[in-house]
This record gives sequence, C-alpha cells and structure tokens, in this order.
Amino acid sequence: MVGMIHSNTTLKKLCLLFERTKVTDEGIIRIAQELSILSKLTSFTLAVNWTSVSDIGILPLIDTLSILKCLTVCDLFVGGCQGVTNKSAKKFAEFLRNNTNVLGVELDMRS
Repeated sequence: MVGMIHSNTTLKKLCLLFERTKVTDEGIIRIAQELSILSKLTSFTLAVNWTSVSDIGILPLIDTLSILKCLTVCDLFVGGCQGVTNKSAKKFAEFLRNNTNVLGVELDMRS
C-alpha cells in the first residue's frame, strides 16, 4: 500500500481505515513519510480503531500533515487505541490553529 502512495504524487484524496488489524506505529510513521511528497493532497482521512497505534505513530503523522499546504479536509478517527493520549489531541488542535487552509475537520478519539 505504501508503494502505491509513493508512485502517485498527484493524489488529491486519501482515506485509510485500519480496524482490528496489526497496523503499528511503525506503519503509521511510514505512511507519514510517504505523505510528505503528496503536495496536491486536499483531503486526508485516517481511521485507526482497535489497533496498537499510539502517540508514537500519530504525532509524526500530524507533523507531516502540517506541511501539506493544499490540505483542506482532514479527518482523524482513533478508537480503542490505548496508547493514543491527549498529547495527540493537543497536537492536532495545534495543527489546526497553524493551518488556516484546513476548512473541514473531524476528530474522533474514543477509548
């Protein structure tokens, strides 16, 4: 999947859903690295539900989203991931304060 992102630099919308899978922080960090080249990306959705993902993966992802200047819609759904804390929520709020081009947002964090 990650190779697909890397080979399509004109991608404008990306939606990723990981539910009850073995996706890890390393996988989310790898996705974040690949996202950095998608300069035309306008819409990004990530849902990680009941996985082992933690702040270690989410925080670098939010940093990467900050450099995507065309991004206007950003949705982040995190449910049942015990390692995702308020630290990620605060980082996402900071991302929104600093990126006024993002007009549509949904943040859903559940335990």
